[in-house]
Amino acid sequence: MRFDDALCAINTLNGGALIGGGITLLKISDKLEENNEGDKIIKQTLTKPFEILIESVGLNSETIENKIREENYNTIYNVKSNNFENSKETKIIDSYNVVIETIKNASSIANMLLNISSIIINENNFYKTNNNFTDEI
Repeated sequence: MRFDDALCAINTLNGGALIGGGITLLKISDKLEENNEGDKIIKQTLTKPFEILIESVGLNSETIENKIREENYNTIYNVKSNNFENSKETKIIDSYNVVIETIKNASSIANMLLNISSIIINENNFYKTNNNFTDEI
């Protein structure tokens, strides 16, 4: 089992590695301009992995996000050690291939939401995880 895990990890990293913890996606979202609703949806989707990771340990993602932006993305928050670290020295990485697939999925979601006339959601689950969107429904 450990051999299989190691083999999968190597294959995943064949495309290269990027700064992890959702920082790369956060940085990409900050570079995007909001020219239309699709851009807005993509930006929100790209920031979610970072926000979910930080909030899963009971911290305020907005505060940590602002600190990372102030440091020009040279800082990353390590949720395991509960400390900020230099992003160039940290061992927290994401696979390039995984990041690319995340961006493709975000654009696919934006496209789908813009092109359908209705959407069905599980209301109880939606309100628990996305309480900041409840006013828009």
